[in-house]
Amino acid sequence: MLSYLVTHKISRTVVLSAHQLTLYVREGKIEAASGYRRLGDILIQHGWIEAREIDLALASPQHLGQYFLLQRRISSLQLRTALRQQVREALDYLLTQSDLSYALAPTQVLPVPTASVEGSDFLAQILDRQPLALGTVYQLARIEQDITLSPRSWQLLRVINGRRALSRVIQASGLPPKDADEAVRTLIQSGAVEQTNLLSLRFIVPKRLPLDSTKHPPGNLRANLFLKQVDGQQNVWEIQATLNLPADETITILLSLYRDRLIEVVQGQQEFDQILHAY
Repeated sequence: MLSYLVTHKISRTVVLSAHQLTLYVREGKIEAASGYRRLGDILIQHGWIEAREIDLALASPQHLGQYFLLQRRISSLQLRTALRQQVREALDYLLTQSDLSYALAPTQVLPVPTASVEGSDFLAQILDRQPLALGTVYQLARIEQDITLSPRSWQLLRVINGRRALSRVIQASGLPPKDADEAVRTLIQSGAVEQTNLLSLRFIVPKRLPLDSTKHPPGNLRANLFLKQVDGQQNVWEIQATLNLPADETITILLSLYRDRLIEVVQGQQEFDQILHAY
């Protein structure tokens, strides 16, 4: 999900309750991380403030970093450096964990400076340290510059169609697992492929529109079952899981109901517009 957010420059707050950790993502950058390492401890580690000053800062209504910035105890560069260290340490910790259930919340406006850790840095960490997520679906990306790919990468690229999960792509390519793993990482690093917008179904919340003499329930059984689940509260991902529908069919039903004016989108309009354009 983090890869998807930063790649598609989506702004969201990611809450990992089990780890008491929150990540703040805005337009492709990770702006802050809270709940893992305290900012005050990092400032003390660098020798920029003293431990006895923390209590005064915590008694202030301001963010801790802003307090020390306004008190001229630290500079904007020092604060950003500490915030970036806070984010990177939180990400390093998360990349070692296996149970990473999360919830998504609207983005928050944070005071400047923020960490502004580039999403590309995070993606590089994933590729260097994590196994490939074989359930992820990739599509061809719009490439703005010339790239050179190995024959193995081309062999893999030719079977990526935005529909197959990575596990099926590797199987269809006929490459040995080790070669396929290397080829996938090369394609991602080169920007030749990107995640599809299937994950954006988590952000889209539809609501039923009233029926009238010009509108009728869908004749398709699965579309009817889908429509009955639409309540203005559940997102499309949750409805898909309840009905055990394939992602492609879910998108087809969603767009069909929208075009027939049986539903409207009450949350995630931007993400829905992207799917509408893509399909």
